[in-house]
Amino acid sequence: MVRVVVAGNSVALHVAPRREGRDSGTYADLLRRRLEPLGGAVVNVARRSNLVDEDDLEFMANCQRNDPDAVILQYGINEAAPRILSRPLWMWLKGPQAYGTAKSLLRRVEGRLEPHLVRWTRAGGWIGPKRFEERLRYKVRIVRKESAAVPMVVNLGPPTPDLERLLPGMTAAVERYNAIMERVCRDEDAVLIDIHALVRERGPEIQPDGIHLTAEGHRCVAELLWDRLCERFPGLPAVVP
Repeated sequence: MVRVVVAGNSVALHVAPRREGRDSGTYADLLRRRLEPLGGAVVNVARRSNLVDEDDLEFMANCQRNDPDAVILQYGINEAAPRILSRPLWMWLKGPQAYGTAKSLLRRVEGRLEPHLVRWTRAGGWIGPKRFEERLRYKVRIVRKESAAVPMVVNLGPPTPDLERLLPGMTAAVERYNAIMERVCRDEDAVLIDIHALVRERGPEIQPDGIHLTAEGHRCVAELLWDRLCERFPGLPAVVP
């Protein structure tokens, strides 16, 4: 039966604003609950703030070790978002370390200054479009080479007005990086999972921060992924009891 590996960033890990109960979950959780009773499996190796060019060896090992039939790639949001702070400094400031008074003050100052600094400096993302395309294309080819699996690339949802105010230029960046993902999927015969169109159709309430999905948003993405998996693997039931 079908085995799936999910790789990428926190969009595949987090339910916004929070999980309401055990019945909710990420799209990876929901796919796992469908596939396991059928003899399949889902392995989620996504990491918070992960970038497309920093987990190549781990990604390759997971394609080899887990023998997947499909690999879902969830990259792009951290690469595209206009940034003033370097990644190490941003991770220290926004990371899980204990919050002291000084650090809380720094976060507030950074939050107030960042929109203006991004606008004045025309800051780009942590990984530029050209390198993003190179590394995404490399990962898609790794999927084919190491596991002969179906690559499935999840694109970026539309930023909310609040996210655009916080990171001026985010809307244009999302369009630019989504165009790259569409091109890579077309060139490499990968499956594009169009979250952008889904949020446009269902409304921003399923992606309230412009980045992470609600429980309902994850359910919608899981349904979309299931439909694509059924197209590629006819043995899967279109409707799961």
